[in-house]
Order: sequence, then C-alpha cells, then structure tokens
Amino acid sequence: MQIKFNKTLSGMVEKKIYCLVVLLLGFSMVTQGQMYQTEEGYAEFIGYTPLFSFKGSSNSLRGSVNLADSTVNFELPIITLDTGNNKRNRDMMKLINVEKYPLAKFEGKIITPFRRDTPVVQEVKIKGIFTVHGVSQVLTIPGTMHFTGNGLEITAEWSQKLTTYDIDPPSVLFYSMKDEQDIQVKAILQPAEASN
Repeated sequence: MQIKFNKTLSGMVEKKIYCLVVLLLGFSMVTQGQMYQTEEGYAEFIGYTPLFSFKGSSNSLRGSVNLADSTVNFELPIITLDTGNNKRNRDMMKLINVEKYPLAKFEGKIITPFRRDTPVVQEVKIKGIFTVHGVSQVLTIPGTMHFTGNGLEITAEWSQKLTTYDIDPPSVLFYSMKDEQDIQVKAILQPAEASN
C-alpha cells in the first residue's frame, strides 16, 4: 500500500514538472517571438538656414523593439551621418565632438496600445530618453508601427533644438543655422531569432 502511494505521488510530481517545463518553454518561445531587431535602419535630420535646408542621413540605425514589455532601444553611430558635403560632415563631427560622444541613443517604451493581430498601420507614442552630445532629455515621440511581409516596420518623426543638447548652431556659408532640426527614422525589424 505504501509503495503504491509513493508511485502515485511520484507520477503526479513528474506530471507537474513536465507541465511546468512545457509552460516555460512555451513562454520562452512566445517572448522570443516578440523581440524584433535591426542593424540597418534609416535615420535623417534636416537642418535649416534662412536661405536653404540640407539633410544628413544614415542607414546604420541599430535597435530593437520588445513587444512583450513594450521597450524600445535604438542607437546611431553619428560618424555614419552623411550630408553630401565632406567639409560639412567634418564640421558636424567636430561640433558634436564625435570622438567623445560617438552615439545618439534612444531608450523608451511604447505608451499607446499596439495590436499584433493586424497589418494595419497604427499610430503610436513612445516615451523615453534621447541622448546626444552627452545630454539626455525625456521625449514623447509620435510614430507608426505595423507588420508587413518583411517584418515590423516603424517610423518616427520629431523636431528638436540643438541648444537643448548643448550644441551651438553652426554657420553655413555665412548664414547661421536655425536652432531647430527635424528628425525622421524608419526601420524594418526582423524577429530576433531570424537575425542571429
């Protein structure tokens, strides 16, 4: 009688352990399926003077979106920004002190609902900390997210003042550059397991 009880108890414990392992593996797979990454997103800024504007762009935006906890992390090596003019590029790198501050970073969280079960473009807001030139500011950035056949596509646009980040607007061809710049990012992120 005692032996039978122990076998029954042992069988129940084994079933519970098996169920726990299956649940943990299932949760792990779901969590992995909610992480999306990119190494080649697009970022640009547009600078303005009284007479003209110019653009700097890069295809080296790196980052991730974790839909499990709504976290967003992106960084851009500033040295990869190209304005189409070598002298302007050099002046920009010197102005930002790219050797000391090589990255622009954003770390935040999606603060509006996002549905995974539809390919419709959805407007989202992301709140987080944007850091450039060693200065960090809290921003709430509007953007869009949606699934395509290529992955999770995101876009975001906002304006910022250079002086907010302790950057003095430079002079371009004798014209002072305006303090405010427009920034845009676009990226298609792949499931994390597919990018390894």
